[in-house]
Amino acid sequence: MAVYFIRAGEDGPVKIGYAKNVVRRMAMLQSANPANLTLIREVDGGRVLECWFHRLFADYRLDGEWFSFNEEMLTRTASQPVFPVVASRRKRVEKPNKLSSYLAAQGLSVSEFASLVGLSGASVSRLKRGLQWPDKDTVRRIELATGGQVTANDFAGMEAA
Repeated sequence: MAVYFIRAGEDGPVKIGYAKNVVRRMAMLQSANPANLTLIREVDGGRVLECWFHRLFADYRLDGEWFSFNEEMLTRTASQPVFPVVASRRKRVEKPNKLSSYLAAQGLSVSEFASLVGLSGASVSRLKRGLQWPDKDTVRRIELATGGQVTANDFAGMEAA
């Protein structure tokens, strides 16, 4: 397995992912992308390391696994992760948080709240159960939708999933 950094165009976004066969994965991505894709880095590792890089570059996330380019993407090593990562979905432990309490207190369903904050119902469900770590934009939208009753600090104690 390898974690790859694939860049769209000369100055476009970077996809951080992992695959058994990076060449095959890049060909699949290229078939759905009008920009010329370039492999800018490949590192031995799998899902755990991919998650580590996703957290490291969270401030640069555009959408899904696509990030704005940062020079550190070319050199940063994961010699010592800065946060815990759970390697298997089966081992994740649900930790309901303040968002869960807020939804219950307000009588809001997951789908109702999802439409308020512009997320999928699945994402809100994972957030309220503590199985997903929100990015900065998501936290801002949640803070606005809850009138400040659920803030970034309410997610700060979560382990990265």
